[in-house]
Amino acid sequence: MAGSQILNNNWVKVNNITFDLLEGSWKIKKGYGEKEFTPSIGEGGKINANYVEKSSTKFSAGEFQIYNTPDNQTKFDTVMQQMKSNNGFGTISAYSTGFAYPPIVKAIITNDPEWTGGTGGITISFAGEAVVE
Repeated sequence: MAGSQILNNNWVKVNNITFDLLEGSWKIKKGYGEKEFTPSIGEGGKINANYVEKSSTKFSAGEFQIYNTPDNQTKFDTVMQQMKSNNGFGTISAYSTGFAYPPIVKAIITNDPEWTGGTGGITISFAGEAVVE
């Protein structure tokens, strides 16, 4: 398919601190919001399509996994201190080779990651202002 590329070699910057990710471990919701479909019966029994936008779902969110290394633990602690001094907010930007998602501003880390032994990844969850209108 011309013009298409697989988004691989992924990394995330949180407040300009770079984290390399476990391959295929990240996902981002851009913030278009959810819609509820409610059909109604119109004139002559015709079905009318209606929907309601759920404004409470119009935010960006996602998660990614990083390796459990001393360096990543130190970087994560630094990010959390930065966010604490900025009323809990930061900026999260996701990248793949040749592609960058719009930065998610006023972002917060929404989980308290569990740092475990072994080769698995540490999941970091986040949410922030929608990157789309």
